[in-house]
Amino acid sequence: MKTNKTVGDIEQEINCVADESLASTRRMVAYVEEANTTGINTLALLDDQGATLERVEGSLHVINEQMRETQTHLEKFQKCCGLCVLPCNRRKRYENAPQSSAGWHRSSKKAVISEQPRIVARNNDNRRRSQTGYFTRITNDDREEEMDQNLSTVDTIVENLHKIATDMHVDITQQNELIDRVSGLVDANKDRMDDTNKRVSILIAK
Repeated sequence: MKTNKTVGDIEQEINCVADESLASTRRMVAYVEEANTTGINTLALLDDQGATLERVEGSLHVINEQMRETQTHLEKFQKCCGLCVLPCNRRKRYENAPQSSAGWHRSSKKAVISEQPRIVARNNDNRRRSQTGYFTRITNDDREEEMDQNLSTVDTIVENLHKIATDMHVDITQQNELIDRVSGLVDANKDRMDDTNKRVSILIAK
């Protein structure tokens, strides 16, 4: 059965489609803006985490130097009359011990980079120049104008999300390397501490 549509019916359908399309583009803007905010917040958390890891690594360096001084003093105590070290008490210095040097010297090879260049636009003021003409206009009214602007906004934010993802990849890769160095330092300092405890035990036994 054929339905004869009047001009009014067709205009009503066009208006309904236009309203639905406008609402859809508004939702798209809301979704990408939420994702953009989440991405920026995640980058901020990664920055904080990186700074914390750097402080941990710095503290491990300080601990190493303090234990180095302690070992130097213990070696003086081990010397007979302050002139020589008895053969039974002679130990390899920590830096020359194969089981200990890997973690420490691995850390000293690479300086920590505290600030990485950011390519991400952190706010809407830095967005690239807006584009228009994303679809063929039918009604050419304010709704289609807003739809075009919304699609331009979505396009810009998606581009920004790509930059955010690139920055995240850089941060995570570098922080994984830093975590490996910190783990090596922890193991190396533990070996130094064990060596120091052995020296102290020998001195106490005497």
